[in-house]
Order: sequence, then structure tokens, then C-alpha cells
Amino acid sequence: FEAEAQIVRELGKFLKEGSLYRGFKPVLWSTVEKTALADAEVEYQDHKSDTIYAAFTVRTSAIEDLIGSDIIIWTTTPWTIPANKALAYNDGLQYVLIKITEGTFEEKKIVIAETLLENVIKECNINNFKILKKFKGSNFKGTICRHPFSNIGYEYDIPMLQARFVTTEQGTGIVHCAPSHGPDDFNLCLNNGIKALETVDGDGRYTKNVPLFEGLHIFKSNSVVIEKLKQQKKLLSSGELVHSYPHSWRSKAPLVHRATPQWFISMDSHKLREKALKSIDETIFYPSKGKERLKAMIETRPDWCVSRQRVWGVPLPIFVNKKTKKILIDSEVNENIAKIYEKEGS
Repeated sequence: FEAEAQIVRELGKFLKEGSLYRGFKPVLWSTVEKTALADAEVEYQDHKSDTIYAAFTVRTSAIEDLIGSDIIIWTTTPWTIPANKALAYNDGLQYVLIKITEGTFEEKKIVIAETLLENVIKECNINNFKILKKFKGSNFKGTICRHPFSNIGYEYDIPMLQARFVTTEQGTGIVHCAPSHGPDDFNLCLNNGIKALETVDGDGRYTKNVPLFEGLHIFKSNSVVIEKLKQQKKLLSSGELVHSYPHSWRSKAPLVHRATPQWFISMDSHKLREKALKSIDETIFYPSKGKERLKAMIETRPDWCVSRQRVWGVPLPIFVNKKTKKILIDSEVNENIAKIYEKEGS
């Protein structure tokens, strides 16, 4: 009880100084336990995923040759395609525009990173092609694509955005961004004025923000999305891949990144990161390697998600005005909760 009371007092301090806030960000979510998970509750296990190479047709671009060609992306989560809002490229990479000269996609023009060309043509069974153009990623600036489902209700623009997280380790050198389902995607889109919508609910079903797929469970939707891509002639190839994937340590079920309103403590607004790193430096660790591990975690960690959708744990001592949504900040109220906890527990 004493520990619970102390937790509430500490949370009260964060609330009072303004570093405890409600935010909308992607967190690792279990559709089985219906809750956000902390990093410590996540274990990585082998998981078989569907993979796809999908096409986004260029609508406008400073490179005239690109107009009408297809930007190719690779993903292990086909179910996130309906939530796509942007494509990411890397300024420093070299890209190629090729024309397929035989087979199913004859005459189709596609764009991929030069170093991944060999891999992509092998995986997509492209036997004959010719290179039309080579160019630096920085030339993509201002390019706008169509969503693969643009003919069936997804009529909005898909901008191409520069991002350092785009590498040539795997895929095509262009990354599809679903801001509701990945921290990198979320931050890139946010910085470019693209808002994440709640596309998946707590049960793992598409919400009304996802035309054509509403109510469908995301773990059952890969085949449906792949079929739709085929119908729209936007699927270059599909396959399977066994890779390391986050699972819940309790249910052992695979997790998803899901944007949802949660409570966070800011690491930077009141210099919490600085304070924590200074304290780590002043502490002697046994074994000493623990120090580096904790330090690395604090240095890079985003704002700290402290809310969970569970019946156990210590409740957050927060009262929200139903009408104005304003948070009550009152030291006496907080201390009163702490005193009750000391006597009766949370």
C-alpha cells in the first residue's frame, strides 16, 4: 500500500509540472489482452508473415519520366496498406526507373533503389527489362502518388517524403508509411502535417475510417488486401517470410503497432532525460554492464507510455472534465488519494 501511495505522489508531481500528458501515438498493442504493452512485456519470436511488392502510381513529379510509372514498396504487413498515407525515400540513395519488356507486367515502368534491383527482379520473376533512368533520391522531392486502391474509394494523394530510416537492407528502398501503425511512420507523417487516424480498434478490427474493410480483423485481412491489390493490378508479387516479430509475454500472441490515446510522461519537456542520465552516471552498477544498457535505453527512449488498459496496476490519479476535457491539477486531491491508498490500497 505504501509503495502504491508513493507511485501516486510521483505521478502527481509529473501531472503538476505538466510533463504527464494524454497523447495519441502508436504503441505495441495486444488484440488478445486488449491493452498497450510496455517494452519489458514484449518478447520476440519467429513468426510467418505474408510479404508483398505493391505499386503506387506516380501522379505528379518534377521528374517527368516518372509520371505514370509505379513506385514499388515491399512490406511484411499487407493489412497496413489500407492505412497508408505516404511513401518514404532516402535523399542519399540512387534509384532506377526500369521498363519491364515481357511477361504479365510487360510495358510497366517501375521505380526501385539501384542496389536492390537484382533482388527485386528475382523475387518478382521479372526476366527482361531495360533501365530507362538513374537518379538521386533527392529528385523525388514534391512527387505525389495515388493509393493502390484509388479507383475503389481511396482517392487521396500519397506524398513522397524524405526519411533517414529508409535503408537498402531489404525491400525496395522506398517504405510505405501507415502513421497509425508504426513509430517511424507516425513521426514522419506528423512532421509533414499528416495526421494518424484510429484505423484499428482494441479488438484488432478495422474502424469506420477504413473504407471497404470496416469490421474485418487485421489478422484475417492479409489475403483480402492481397486479393484487392491483384484485382487493381497493383500487386507485383507476394510470398512468405519467417522473421523475428514482437509477441506478448502473457498470451504469446503477436502484437501490432496501434495508434491509440494513451498517457505519457515527457522525457524532454522538464529535462527528465537529462536528470535520469545524470543519476545513472552517479550510480555504481553491479554488474557494471547494466549501466550501459540502461543508459542506452534512456538516451533513445521516446516519451514514456504509462497507461495500460488493465484491471490491475496502480490507477493514474487523473480527473478529466467531461465537457471541457481539462485535467484537474490539485495537490490536495492528489495527496488525499495517496492517503487512502496508504490505508486501503489502490
